[in-house]
Amino acid sequence: MKPIVKSTILIFTAVFLTSLASLSFAETKTVIEPKAENFVFFVDNSGSMGFDYKPLEMPKSQAARDLLTAVSQELPEMEATFGVYTYGPYKKYLPAGTQGNQGLKGSFEAMPVEFPIFDRQTPMGQDLKSLDGELSRLQDRINVVVATDGESNRGPEPVGVLQTMDDKYGDRLCFHFLSFAQSAEEKALVDQMARVQSCSTTTAAESLADDAGMTAFIQKVFYETRQVQTKPEKKEKPAEKAPVIGNVLFDFDSSKIGSEYESNLNKAVEIIKAHQGQKVILRGHTDSKGSAEYNLRLSKRRAKAVADYLKAQGVDPERVTMDLRAFGEANPEYDNDTETGRAMNRRVEIKIVK
Repeated sequence: MKPIVKSTILIFTAVFLTSLASLSFAETKTVIEPKAENFVFFVDNSGSMGFDYKPLEMPKSQAARDLLTAVSQELPEMEATFGVYTYGPYKKYLPAGTQGNQGLKGSFEAMPVEFPIFDRQTPMGQDLKSLDGELSRLQDRINVVVATDGESNRGPEPVGVLQTMDDKYGDRLCFHFLSFAQSAEEKALVDQMARVQSCSTTTAAESLADDAGMTAFIQKVFYETRQVQTKPEKKEKPAEKAPVIGNVLFDFDSSKIGSEYESNLNKAVEIIKAHQGQKVILRGHTDSKGSAEYNLRLSKRRAKAVADYLKAQGVDPERVTMDLRAFGEANPEYDNDTETGRAMNRRVEIKIVK
């Protein structure tokens, strides 16, 4: 049996100074914007889900429960409501409209993964009608995640029910299919359902078993990010502390500078060149994953990567390499118990001192 790998979400935030003369800079921070005001999970719990899901070498019911539990643990806090239902049989685990995602994990864990295979049919279309009654109480946009293997063997055709729901809700409603389909017939039904709405997406369930696939699915269905400028708080800083003119964040176990930071680094170059005669300090840091010895080396590589970038942009090498420091995981500024905090700790600080 292959283990399902818990995913991580990498949310990047950069802080840079914008006033060259006074070193008083505005902050740029990442804001999470939900793609809907309501998110509802509709999970196949019929007999066919008791068969093995070959890509993950476990029953489809267990794979669905474990993957969705992992999704619930990786979702950031959002201003949205949530709901959890199964079909085949239809059952409510978390009422649609529940504020916040705190109840998702327990709801998924409560779903049965062992049940009789041959006497649990799949009235998907009929249960979609039941779900419609729950959705009709919700306001604003609704994203429905349907975990399905593409079986429907009793009651109205689900494609027709989806078309009726699309006519009823219009752009407010969008279905996203997490597919456990394996046969050509199963895949065909999932494809037909996804074609009902232009906003629908289909994701192969096994892709969520690694970090990149989980991250892509969550960001595709649940949220997007944007950068906003905020005014910094006015605080008196001790004279001995050099101001931070920028942070560069890194992917897990990486010292490669992402292209999204190049424009901000170029601003730092302008600041450095505007303050000739002052020394540049680069302080490399990591999160708490891995050994302390490895993280110390990794933080040094990150600091060196930033130094190389600054030198390539014309910063005097003597001003940078004289004070390139590595701290590893020793100086976290954020909570290493959360992925967001760990992402913020994977950083290089750029400072100028006299």
